[in-house]
Amino acid sequence: MAASSPSSNGSADGAPKKKRRRKKGVRPEGRPEVRYVSLAEETRRRYLNYALSVIGSRALPDARDGLKPVQRRILYVMGRELNLAPGTKTVKCARIVGDTIGKYHPHGDTAAYDTLVRLAQDHAMRVPLVEGQGNFGSVLGLPAAAARYTEARLTAPAMSLMAELGKNTVPTRPTYDAERTEPVVFPAAFPHLLVNGATGIAVGMATNIPPHNLREVVNSACHLIDDPDATVAALMQKGVKGPDFPLGGRIVSDRTDIRTAYEEGRGSIKVRAMWDFDPEDDQQKGRRKAQPARLVIDSLPHGVTSGAVIGELKALAESRKLPQMLEADDETDRAHGLRIVVTVRGKEDAEAVMAYLYKHTALEQNFAVNLTALVPDDTFAASEDYNAEALQGLGVKEAGDDDPAETALIDGGADVPLVPRRLDLKQLLRVFLDFRLQTVTRRLKHDLRALRRRIHLLEGYEILFSGIDRALRLIRESNGKADAREKLMDAFPLDERQTNSILEMMLYKISRLEIDTILGELAEKRAEADRLVKLLSDKSALWALIRTELKEIGDRFGDRRRTTLGGSEEVEEFDPTAYIVREDTNVVLTRDGWIKRLGTINAVDALRTREGDETLCVLGASTLDAIVFFAEDGTAYTLPVEQIPASTGYGEPLGKHVKLDDGVKIVAAISTDQRFTPLDFEVEGTPSLAPHLFVATEQGQVSRVGLSSFRDVSTRGGRKFLRLTGDDRVIHVERVDGAESVFLATKKARVLHFKVDSVPVLAGPGKGVKGIDLEKSDAVLGAQLCRRPSDVLHVLNVNEKELPFGQMKYTPTGRGGKGVKTSQRTGFKQVLHEGPDLVDWAAAK
Repeated sequence: MAASSPSSNGSADGAPKKKRRRKKGVRPEGRPEVRYVSLAEETRRRYLNYALSVIGSRALPDARDGLKPVQRRILYVMGRELNLAPGTKTVKCARIVGDTIGKYHPHGDTAAYDTLVRLAQDHAMRVPLVEGQGNFGSVLGLPAAAARYTEARLTAPAMSLMAELGKNTVPTRPTYDAERTEPVVFPAAFPHLLVNGATGIAVGMATNIPPHNLREVVNSACHLIDDPDATVAALMQKGVKGPDFPLGGRIVSDRTDIRTAYEEGRGSIKVRAMWDFDPEDDQQKGRRKAQPARLVIDSLPHGVTSGAVIGELKALAESRKLPQMLEADDETDRAHGLRIVVTVRGKEDAEAVMAYLYKHTALEQNFAVNLTALVPDDTFAASEDYNAEALQGLGVKEAGDDDPAETALIDGGADVPLVPRRLDLKQLLRVFLDFRLQTVTRRLKHDLRALRRRIHLLEGYEILFSGIDRALRLIRESNGKADAREKLMDAFPLDERQTNSILEMMLYKISRLEIDTILGELAEKRAEADRLVKLLSDKSALWALIRTELKEIGDRFGDRRRTTLGGSEEVEEFDPTAYIVREDTNVVLTRDGWIKRLGTINAVDALRTREGDETLCVLGASTLDAIVFFAEDGTAYTLPVEQIPASTGYGEPLGKHVKLDDGVKIVAAISTDQRFTPLDFEVEGTPSLAPHLFVATEQGQVSRVGLSSFRDVSTRGGRKFLRLTGDDRVIHVERVDGAESVFLATKKARVLHFKVDSVPVLAGPGKGVKGIDLEKSDAVLGAQLCRRPSDVLHVLNVNEKELPFGQMKYTPTGRGGKGVKTSQRTGFKQVLHEGPDLVDWAAAK
């Protein structure tokens, strides 16, 4: 017999199951606690934690040593773990990256290796910190080889950033796994943040600090030491003139703009490549002026790769957009360095060609300065790690290891929280100098402590030598080291550390010669200790020492400036017409919006159009002028004639050149060539310059708009010339040109004739005014401007019959009326206009 299953409210044997009661607020053992929290607050808290992590641990550099955590950890591994000092054997980068991410930086190997590569690139770093062996990328933009193929070691400037690590100069913290410690910041010997710059994007903030010349930065720092109240302008006059990029280039921003960027901590500095004529061209004998000239570009803006520039130059040469430029070649090599050669038709074309290239290629860039960095929270407070009063009691006679005053002076202390802040040039240097004062003070304290320990031992030797015979007898009579130590300490004023050192001393050191050497060393150490105490007690002397050390660093690692300084007066105004060959042409526009240009047209009927399409207008213009296209959605597009494709075929759709919405048609086009369109002039009583355009919409709105606002080339999005309501659309755009009246014709055979001057001229895009009062379901078909008494409105009715309406029969009435009902049985189908006329170029010239 099968066992019955337990019921839902009983046990397996059928007995009723006892419910277990739980005390209120007590969680059953082993069951996780459930807390209800606000989703918005929890999301905010977690994203804030993420943002702070990105800001403090990844993206922004420390203003004191100028390094991000990943850079600092890579250098620390190379310097302290692998001992890769200059002159030592290089080590595989894969090992460097592995030790870094395994011991100190728990992130991806790709990011760590990319950082290592950048530290070694002389085209990215003004003072490289890593010496690479192998392919570390190039100015061409080529990537570095894999980490298993490249090797690296530190440079001398990198060693100077870490030289004082072993002297308790900076605070340390546990690594991510708490197995070892790492420095929070390096005791940098020079203002690395300004020298090599930094770039980073955090959450809600970013930094973009340009590199600078080391000697100039040192000079500014020294001037700030001499004059703590110096202004940014004074610091620039004494040292930093502006950024100094690794690839050189020329700064063409005004000095006032550069100073503003340094004073406000943000700004824009324009940098362009430098060029000159190839000197080999002038050395060629018999060279004629008509021969092509070679322009040599030997420097680039910061961050621009020569490979990308070469690609842009070759594309321009192949497209023939710049007729004066014949070709571009990359002749960069180890002997000549960066060398991009541009061949032009002649020397007289050089300035025009370079102006075009600065405008359309990466040869000119704007460097957006943003001096944002992490600084200690108490950076600009009055507190300093300097206590002259505590130093006064620190003499050479006291030797206690655990002396409270000495311990307080030697202790490096804990690090303070870091906060992001945008700084000016003076504040950046002030942060470094204050940090440098702390570092040098702690280094001197460490040296003083080491001296005092040595002095303490030497004083023990001095005491021993005064009773050497007695001491030797006690040692011989003792029973081991411990007994000898006790007897010596009882017989002489020695402590345990001194006694241990004496017992471990070799016998030959008790000779008279060695005794004299030890006593000489003791006198020397005492003098050095006195010097350090005096130095630590004199703040002015400390600043003098810092100044001297900075100057030594500048003289040792500094070099001449690479980026030259110019001004905005050197920037030649770009004139696009200088690169266009002037010629007369005909621009053809079809009803479906296809455009092309032709040199000669014999007959309109001979123009090729797509099936079902027809020619809307033929406009005369030169290649230096533009064509204004008016769309039915109230947008005007101004396109240079030279950009309209020259073709004997169908041409191209206008939508390829402008942002034309789907289904929107072009209703009219006007040339800006002054031979066909008058120049702008004022008309009394109108807010817009003439000539004016008459505009009519399908729902009966009319307006007059000035053409002057649409003469200049527009963006792809165009410019609004009329604001439409609902599903209204523009059906007619025409230049007024002295027209006195206008006809409007509707689908229901109504015709309204009124004066043009009754339509107000708009100062800008507007809705216009009512031209005709339409009946329900009626719509305007078209308009006809009347310039002569013989002008007639031609319409086609639904029966395909052409009807003329002359001015003599339909005298002008007021604008806004219902018009004349011209037919009770049939309506109108189309307003007819004369076909496009060909340009009479003989008359135009």
